[in-house]
Amino acid sequence: MTGHEPVERELRARRRLRRGALATIVLLAIMNAAGTYLNLYVAIDTTNDYNTVFSALFGSAAGVLHFLVALGLFFAVLGTIVNARRSGDARLLAFSVVGLLAFLVAAYSGYHFIYSGEEGYSFWMEMGFLGVVLAEVAILARLGRLTHESTIVLPPAVAPSTP
Repeated sequence: MTGHEPVERELRARRRLRRGALATIVLLAIMNAAGTYLNLYVAIDTTNDYNTVFSALFGSAAGVLHFLVALGLFFAVLGTIVNARRSGDARLLAFSVVGLLAFLVAAYSGYHFIYSGEEGYSFWMEMGFLGVVLAEVAILARLGRLTHESTIVLPPAVAPSTP
């Protein structure tokens, strides 16, 4: 036992957090493309019935893609919270929580936008999307700053003394 386990655990969490934030940004790009396609080219007949969200989304391949990427994003954002907590940096954790809250705003607004078509829901859906993007970019910026400003130097391992 070297005594470096907490520092090594934080470094591993930061590496996972960086990979997770990059993957989340890729998922956000796919989500935005599928959502734009849905909004512009797919007609959804809902008759204002909120119980048929799955039939509305699964009516097209873009809807299925949009829904599955949303599930992936939800778990990716939860993963960033877990890894931010393990990293030991309160700012990373705060950015991750903001990202989750922004995702929930986007999901709630998107759900209601499907049925009502009201521009207010569309606006809040996009603001939530933008909030997730900004939170992930802030995480990456903070991780970059931590890497460049404070290099963690591990002390040499203490060899056990032999009598």
